[in-house]
Amino acid sequence: FLKRKGEYGFVFPVFHGEWGEDGLVTAFLKTLGIPYAFSPFATHALCMDKSWANAVAAAAGLRVPHSRLVRNYDDAKKMKLPFPVIVKPNRGGSSFATSKAKNRREFLDALEEVFTKAKDDAIVQEFVDGEEYSVPVYGPAEAPEALPVMHVKLIRSDFFDYEEKYLSDGSGEVFGDTQKKLAKDLSSAARAMWEAAGCRGIARVDFRVRKGVPYFLEVNTIPG
Repeated sequence: FLKRKGEYGFVFPVFHGEWGEDGLVTAFLKTLGIPYAFSPFATHALCMDKSWANAVAAAAGLRVPHSRLVRNYDDAKKMKLPFPVIVKPNRGGSSFATSKAKNRREFLDALEEVFTKAKDDAIVQEFVDGEEYSVPVYGPAEAPEALPVMHVKLIRSDFFDYEEKYLSDGSGEVFGDTQKKLAKDLSSAARAMWEAAGCRGIARVDFRVRKGVPYFLEVNTIPG
């Protein structure tokens, strides 16, 4: 690529996860002076880090599930938790090494999976008992437009885990079945997060909805 970089006038960085969505490749393109699609590299880095993204979402006025960043077992042993909780890598994607823990034993097992498989810090988050929705947003920074809301119909589990996403008998995604007020609230929250994070081009914002109230989960800056 470096030998041929002068042949490229524009790059579509359709990577997923580490190196792509975390901003490293786009930062590299920036140093080469090659323009690229989607968000600035700093936005990718921000949104890939769930702890940072949660802080930005809360500052933008979105509801965020109560969350804590856990870096080691010693920190975890001191925690008093209202089970169930969701445990996931802080900088992961595709629900890899993501678990729902209903008690302390499952919690410690879930942490071990994050620490050993994902080799990452863990986000421990209250489980929002409700439905899952996703809102694609596109356009320039000053005028983002929310596309129709996607309702994730879970089949195998009660949250959008790896199996739900990728197994053939897992979840389905439905457009057009979301009540108008909820769709409006979700779209407004998605645009607010887009603007707060500095997204460009296209991104997808994920939510859980409990009793009609959207809770922010994450931003996918290069969505599938």
